[in-house]
Amino acid sequence: RGVVEKYSLAEEASGDGMDIGIENGGKSHGDINHKNNNILSKRWSLLILNSFVILSSSVNTFYGPTCQGMLSQTDYCQRGLVGIVVGGVFTELLILGVGILFRLSHMTKKTTSLPDTEDGHSSHSHPPQLLVPILSKPTLHKACSLLSFFCLLFQSINVALMTSPTGGGPATNSGTPYFASWVGFLLAFELGLRYLEWFTSAGSAIGGQWARGTDGRSIDDANALPTS
Repeated sequence: RGVVEKYSLAEEASGDGMDIGIENGGKSHGDINHKNNNILSKRWSLLILNSFVILSSSVNTFYGPTCQGMLSQTDYCQRGLVGIVVGGVFTELLILGVGILFRLSHMTKKTTSLPDTEDGHSSHSHPPQLLVPILSKPTLHKACSLLSFFCLLFQSINVALMTSPTGGGPATNSGTPYFASWVGFLLAFELGLRYLEWFTSAGSAIGGQWARGTDGRSIDDANALPTS
């Protein structure tokens, strides 16, 4: 029973939307984290779609008639290459890494090891098998927050070089490259703010703490689930 109760408490703390809530100041941390997780997933999805738009428009610019022969060495064309590499390929590879992390957080592994009690001894001579995620939710968010910083860096470089009139970027006029560059920057900026909010909210603290059962033992991973 203790293991099952741990799972019930921890599942809500990790933001997976269980019915049993942990209330603090009248707010359900599970509801808050579940909503934030959905928003973060949507922002990453929008970013990769936008990066394809940037990549496509930059390819059309760099391989178009205005960048043939000696013209390919002009700032206009070289900044189009920046859109291909930084705004497109680098961003897409980064978000692919985020997708892999999200997938690992939903994959489980079996374990029979349980943390000891406060007196240093295990309360069970034969601990039950548990299913725990390969990547815990707190670790997932920490890794994704770091990747969101690099995503913001990539999009900042892209929008600065593509839309800057100094040097003649290919996205200085209203059009697909111009709007896609600014949308990518704004999405990356808002994503960074979301992760900052996650770190400063109460949901982050409870998402990373140990869940305790009635037998006094703790499970380090918030999603531990007893196997049948």
